[in-house]
Amino acid sequence: MCMTNTWDTIGETVEYAGSWWQLHTKTMRSPRGHIGEYQIVQDRSSVLVFGITSDGQVLLAREFFMAQEEYVFTLVAGFVPQGADPAGIARQELLEEAGFEAGTWVDLGKSYQGKYMLGYNHFFLAKDIVRIAEQSLEDEEDIDVMLVSVDEFKRILRRRDIQDVTEVACAYAALDYLSLL
Repeated sequence: MCMTNTWDTIGETVEYAGSWWQLHTKTMRSPRGHIGEYQIVQDRSSVLVFGITSDGQVLLAREFFMAQEEYVFTLVAGFVPQGADPAGIARQELLEEAGFEAGTWVDLGKSYQGKYMLGYNHFFLAKDIVRIAEQSLEDEEDIDVMLVSVDEFKRILRRRDIQDVTEVACAYAALDYLSLL
């Protein structure tokens, strides 16, 4: 097993550059001397927000996902513009997508987007959320929000009704932090 950091990038080209993501091809040499080409997606980082009220109601969204062409259960989430503070974007997304603000924020950490993807998923717990405004959705957003009990939210997780793995990871991190698993 080779655990040293001896991979070398020999070359890199941008195959596609769009407004949301880029596709790079990297030519790399492995520690064993193998040379290969690897397609790497440069995506925008994202924030995911698990919101919970002071009386234990979990904020759940139902949003239309374009790629799947269906409505799915989801957490509040959004992209992080280059150079922006993820915590600030999490607060903004909670207000815009759901009309809520939180009394307390907890940074639950971050994860890679994938082996062949650049960017992070930042997880946040928004505690003691209260509705203070109406939603302020972007033109391409179609989101309904609701409050459900923790038990109902856990049933939704067990049924795999939230299918985005990063949202599942954020939900489990929040439930674990709250000692609700």
